[in-house]
Amino acid sequence: MNVIIIDDQKDVVRGIVNGINWKQMQIDHVFTAHSLPEARQVFVQNHIDLMLCDIEMPMGSGLEVLRWVRECGYQAQCIFLTSHANFEYARSAITLGSFDYILQPAKYDELANAIQRAIQKIHNEKLKGELSDYGSYWRENQEMLLDTTLKQILTDRWESVWSRRIDFSQIRAGMTPDTVLFPVLISILRQQTPLDYWDSASLAYAMENMLREVLGRDCEVLHTGEGEYTAVVFPLAEDEDDQTFQAYLMEFRNACEHYLHCVAACYMGNFTPLSHLHDSYLQLQVSAKDNVARYGKVFPPTGSKNGGFDLHPLERPKVWMDYYKRHWYTQADIEMEEYLMKLVEDQQITAELLHGFHQDFLKVFYAEADTLGIDAQNLFSREEYSRYANAPNSVEDMLHLIHHATTILVNASSSENKDNENMHAKIIKYIEEHLDREISRNELAQLVNISPEHLSRQFKKEMGLSLSDYIIQEKMNMARYLLRESNLSVSVIASKVGYTSFSHFSQLFKRVIGTTPMEYRKTVRQS
Repeated sequence: MNVIIIDDQKDVVRGIVNGINWKQMQIDHVFTAHSLPEARQVFVQNHIDLMLCDIEMPMGSGLEVLRWVRECGYQAQCIFLTSHANFEYARSAITLGSFDYILQPAKYDELANAIQRAIQKIHNEKLKGELSDYGSYWRENQEMLLDTTLKQILTDRWESVWSRRIDFSQIRAGMTPDTVLFPVLISILRQQTPLDYWDSASLAYAMENMLREVLGRDCEVLHTGEGEYTAVVFPLAEDEDDQTFQAYLMEFRNACEHYLHCVAACYMGNFTPLSHLHDSYLQLQVSAKDNVARYGKVFPPTGSKNGGFDLHPLERPKVWMDYYKRHWYTQADIEMEEYLMKLVEDQQITAELLHGFHQDFLKVFYAEADTLGIDAQNLFSREEYSRYANAPNSVEDMLHLIHHATTILVNASSSENKDNENMHAKIIKYIEEHLDREISRNELAQLVNISPEHLSRQFKKEMGLSLSDYIIQEKMNMARYLLRESNLSVSVIASKVGYTSFSHFSQLFKRVIGTTPMEYRKTVRQS
C-alpha cells in the first residue's frame, strides 16, 4: 500500500514522514509532493492508495488535487489537512468524497488514528470489489463450474473430490452429496458426417439440449472420453423406476441419428447419490466395453430383466481348427464369420467370449503360419498391427482380422506350392551331385533358405518319405549301379557313395536292398 503527502511546507511534510510509524501500518512507500504538478506526476507514475493533502497551497489547492484525482479515475482515499476551520472547505471536501478533514496543528496520534481508519476502509472497499467480481464470475460461469465438478466426480474417486470440501449447494441450489442422480453413458458408435463436423463441446451441447427436451428434466452432458459422453440427469421427486427413462432414451437415440447423423448406444445407470456417481460411471464403462457387437440401442441398468447380455458361456466351434490343418482357409473364414454373426444376432456375444475367441484364433493362425514357413514377425506390418489391435473388443474388427489372415494364408499356401516344386527339384539335384559324401539336413536347409524342421516336414509331405531315408535310398541305388556295371571292389564302391565304414555300408545296403553287396553282385552277374 502506498501513501502520498502533499503540502507546500517542506517542514510539515518532513514532520509527518518522520512522525508516523508507517511500517507498523504496513505502508510500502511514502511519496511526497509540494505542489499540484508534482502530485500529478507521482499519481501518474505510481499506484497511490491514500493521500494526505493540505488544502491551501500557492500553486493550486488541495481541493483541486482531489478533483483531478477523481476525474482521472483514481480511487485513492483522501485526508485533508488545514489550519482554517472553513465551512466551505469542509463542504467541498465532503462533496469530492474526502475520507476525513483534520485541523492543524494535529497530534501525530490523532493523524495516525485517521490514517488507520482510512487504511481499513481501503481494505474493505477492496474486499467488496473482489467479492463483487467473484459473484459476477460465479453467475456467468455457474454452468461451466457445474460441468467441471461433475466431471471430476465421475472420473475421480469420491474421497479425492470430498477432500476439497466443495460446497455443492453453491454450484447448484440444494445439491448435496446425497442428491440422487440418474447417469447415462452415451457411446458414439458410428458417425455419418465427417469426424471433424462436430467438435466434442458442440456435440455435448447439442445432445444436452435434445435430452432436456426429450426428458423434460434438467441434465448435464459431459464429454468423458473418445466418442464417449456421460449424461447426468437430475430426476424429479416422483421418478421411481427406469421404464419411463428407457422409452425417453430410445426417443433421444433416434433423434441423434436423425438430427446429429450419428449412431449412439445409451447405457442406463441406476438412481444413485452424488457420492456414488463415480462407481456408477465405472459400471457403465464395463457395460459399454461388453458391447463388442456395437449394438446401437438403449441398454437397461445392469441386472434389469428386460435387456442386457446373456453371459452364459458358449462352447466354441472346433471345426474351423481342422479346416486350417487341411489348408481349407476360405471355408474356415466362412465358418468363423457365420459363428460370430450368429452370436451377434442372438445377442449372446460378450467381451469375454470375443476375447477368448480372439486368443483361440491367433493360436491356430500362428501355428498354421509357422507350418507354411512364415516368420511370425513378418505377418503384420506396423500399420496392420495397429489396425487390428482392437479385434478383441469389436466383432467388426475381429472379422477384418480373420479376412486379412485368410488372405495371408491363401497367398502363402499358393506361393508355397510353387516354391516347394522348385525347392524339391533343387534338393534332389544337389543330393544326386553329392552322393560321394555325407549330406546333412542343415546343409540342405541352408541351400534353400528355410529352417531344417520346416524342410523335413515339407519334404516328407511331398515325397512320402523322410529326407534321411531318401538320401540313403539314392546312395543305395548308386551302389547297385556300380556293383552291377563296374568291377570296383565293394569297399571302393562304399567310399564312392560317401561311406568310410565298410561294415556300416553293408548293413544299410542289406536293410534297403534285402541282400549284402557281394550277394547282390553275384546274383546280377549270374543272371
